[in-house]
Amino acid sequence: MHILLVLTNEFQTKASPIGGVFQLDQAKVLRSAGYKVGVISPALLSPRRFLLNYKYKKKEIIQKIPVLREYKKNLLPAKIKFFNNFFINYYETKGLSLFDEYKKKFGTPDILHVFDIRFGLFVGNIIKEKRNVPFILTEYCAEVASNTLPLTQNFIKNKVKNKIINAHKITTCSKKFSSIFKKKLDIKKNVGVHYPVMPPSSSKASIKIIKKKKFTFISVNRLDPNKNVELIVNAFSNNFKGKEAVLELVGKGPNLKIIKKLIKKKKIKDQVFIYENLSRNEMLSKLSRANCCLVASKVETFGVILIEAAARGLSLISTKAEGPLEIVNKINGFLVEQGSVKKYGQAMIKTIDLNLSIKKRKLIRNDIINRFGNKIYLKRIRNILNKI
Repeated sequence: MHILLVLTNEFQTKASPIGGVFQLDQAKVLRSAGYKVGVISPALLSPRRFLLNYKYKKKEIIQKIPVLREYKKNLLPAKIKFFNNFFINYYETKGLSLFDEYKKKFGTPDILHVFDIRFGLFVGNIIKEKRNVPFILTEYCAEVASNTLPLTQNFIKNKVKNKIINAHKITTCSKKFSSIFKKKLDIKKNVGVHYPVMPPSSSKASIKIIKKKKFTFISVNRLDPNKNVELIVNAFSNNFKGKEAVLELVGKGPNLKIIKKLIKKKKIKDQVFIYENLSRNEMLSKLSRANCCLVASKVETFGVILIEAAARGLSLISTKAEGPLEIVNKINGFLVEQGSVKKYGQAMIKTIDLNLSIKKRKLIRNDIINRFGNKIYLKRIRNILNKI
């Protein structure tokens, strides 16, 4: 079977090296299982890119996976709803053009996999209408769950809903998010679940023997209001200030200055370390050497970092957001009520007290691979593909 992934943002470029990383991982796993896989990526660039000398490869082969890109500089802010019709016209035109170019070089795919209702849905739908290739839709976007997606209700009613019913299969990345998605968009068809693939680097990861005097908590998150990293900093400060523990924050974002001020105010600068510009490999190295991975999101549609951490034998603590409800269990950690600094701190104390042995960490790894590893991923996606 021939599967074409359609990603409507930057995919693995020099300017955005982690863009599309989960789709690339998906393509690698599918290809290793014998599927023919390719990627097309039409996108309007952020206005932040407008004055840059932006260069990218329009055609590339990444580990035997063909990738076609078409990006255009753009001055219109994507968050302004008024411009949606202009954006959609671009994505439909360029998406169809890239598809035709891909088809000419690599053959006609049996199915498309698109990843968002804002742009990907429209690309998938026009290819289905014009070229008769079915598509699967998977929505990951937290903005849908938090009601911050820049689409008007009228746009959703008149544009999105009459396209979404044309999908061969509608999915999101967790059970609770599927329920929310179905209700918010008033979808009559079944909305299933398509969990993200576990990155191959995590499937092959080994349990490292940690010989650190200080217990290391790690948070790998964009520093924005939804990720709520301030809660983590407050919980750490309240319970571990001056003790044998450190907190590593990997990421950057609009709340960076707020978090730095909070760390200074709490007088924990010698225990909390922020790493703003780590490469993915550097981040994974940090993760492998930590003891416990922390998530405090208000909305978290899945939480790939949690399965990456568990695959390395780390314990987990997360707020009760959509995806973590299915990832965190009694084997690997604790789920905490939203917004409770006190309960989050109590979970952190319990995690240190557990003092995980290598045997226990291997149990955490085996459990997460059994539930989200490549073998179960391929079984799940075959169940979808076999019904085409």
